[in-house]
Amino acid sequence: MEIVDILNAQSRPESSPEYLKSIRCGKYRLSIQASEYHYCVPRKTLYNMEDYSKMEFAIFNQGGWFNFRKSRVIRKFPRWEELQQYANNSIVFGYVPVELINEFYLYLITR
Repeated sequence: MEIVDILNAQSRPESSPEYLKSIRCGKYRLSIQASEYHYCVPRKTLYNMEDYSKMEFAIFNQGGWFNFRKSRVIRKFPRWEELQQYANNSIVFGYVPVELINEFYLYLITR
């Protein structure tokens, strides 16, 4: 299943339409976000996730935030060098192409 299909299956909460629920990926969770408040293209709150070409995401493990740069599993992702270019100094990856997020998601669910 494509990541946009999973995101489209979620309904944006009426009280906070700019935030989506995180998605379980094995022992990790991905918080993938796209709205006028996030690092995405276009930078608007849209209800069809297929209308975004780039989105923002953060990775969590069972304990919450963690240093993804030290994770052997994450560093073994075949496109890690490319993905790392989208990481800012915190834990958020911004303006990441949706196809790269999808490939990363598929990688994580098999680990």
